[in-house]
Amino acid sequence: MIASDVVSWSGWDLRSGARAVPEALATFERTAPPFPNTDTRYQLMAVAARGFRPPQALSASTESDGIRENLNIDEFPGLRRVWSVVYRQIAQTAPATQRPYAIYLLGVNPPKDVSEQELVTFNNFYTDVGGFKG
Repeated sequence: MIASDVVSWSGWDLRSGARAVPEALATFERTAPPFPNTDTRYQLMAVAARGFRPPQALSASTESDGIRENLNIDEFPGLRRVWSVVYRQIAQTAPATQRPYAIYLLGVNPPKDVSEQELVTFNNFYTDVGGFKG
């Protein structure tokens, strides 16, 4: 991934009723392309917060040439998109050499009134914290 890439994160849940496909999560996992690629998929393993119900599956699609035109289309039979966000990469901590076992998704925004220097400090902290930068 390069700094100009955008990543579209989408959360997916099983459909119910007439559009239900019981094996949809297994198909979602089985049809994932081999790593590394621009379409990564994850299945929910654990929930850290009480009262928060995340989607059962998560996909991350990388696009270098722009943002997907329509984030509301369904891409996986038997699953329905319950949310979608698009992020632009601003830093890379290390090259991807193997598929991660799990991910922890957390969003942090700087205060609205930060100066340019404070924003640099903020981004450096959340990029370099814990020795993550390679």
